[in-house]
Amino acid sequence: MLTLTAWAKQLFFIKVNQEKLRIEPNGRAIATLPKNTQVEIIGSTDKWIKVKVEGWISKESISNDLPDDKDEKIISPGFVYRAIKLRGNNGRINISGKLTNQTGKDYQLTTFIIRLYNNSGSPIGTSYIHINNFANNQTKPFNVTTAGYLSQVDDYSIEFEGGI
Repeated sequence: MLTLTAWAKQLFFIKVNQEKLRIEPNGRAIATLPKNTQVEIIGSTDKWIKVKVEGWISKESISNDLPDDKDEKIISPGFVYRAIKLRGNNGRINISGKLTNQTGKDYQLTTFIIRLYNNSGSPIGTSYIHINNFANNQTKPFNVTTAGYLSQVDDYSIEFEGGI
């Protein structure tokens, strides 16, 4: 077996028809590399090789924003959140969306906590959402910011912390 030192500064080519490029060993696939794609080895484990791929893409084809989450999710005791958008900029993550009060109760003040997770499920960011005068069957937008890099975010959760 070659050591990483023996591989350093050498270029290799994908020999199978296609290979999934993963965020980490056994992790989520982020791209598919076709046969003969040129790669540089920059790290390794017993069964995995970390590669660097170089190429060009159109500026219009990239964004530092995650796709909008269009799903509605219900959280106890009866709030619904939807239209969640995460946007990254210079070490900050902006989180916006809409919350609907379907609890059957009017609130003067509500507090929700949003947690951001990396691809291994570890929390990497937390922020609080405060909504004033939140009547039953009312929908209100929210917008909060937390420190972090969007490229590290794989998932999020929103929980009701309390209200009066």
